[in-house]
Amino acid sequence: MDSLSNWTKTHFTNEIVPALDGKKVTLMGWLRDVRLHGNLAFLVLADREGDAQVTVLKKNAPKAFEKLSEITRESAVAVKGTVKKTDKTNRGVEVILDDILLRRGFSRCGVKGDADLRCIHMAGALEKCVARFGYIK
Repeated sequence: MDSLSNWTKTHFTNEIVPALDGKKVTLMGWLRDVRLHGNLAFLVLADREGDAQVTVLKKNAPKAFEKLSEITRESAVAVKGTVKKTDKTNRGVEVILDDILLRRGFSRCGVKGDADLRCIHMAGALEKCVARFGYIK
């Protein structure tokens, strides 16, 4: 798991619009989808406001591209990149990745066979899941 160190979210995903073309942004959320295509990858990053496509080019961000082997759907991530207008997405915009941090998520457990088991990475007591049940009048 990577440390956020000095990373600060600059936008929610619904704020990524064609008018931001060429601007640097930092987004944080979880991955709704991960599609790898050789030296190119597409991530669908979601947050509480919606989702945005993040495009990863191996030649532009080789270290970040290597991290994709650790990342699966529902992984919590932070991404830095440049907004680019495009006619290849429904929203007319994508983020070209510069760097990515894996906060927590799922990874293969190393079990042999057909089982697709995943382990949840927990980093100490503060990140344990706590269910709170309330009473609504």
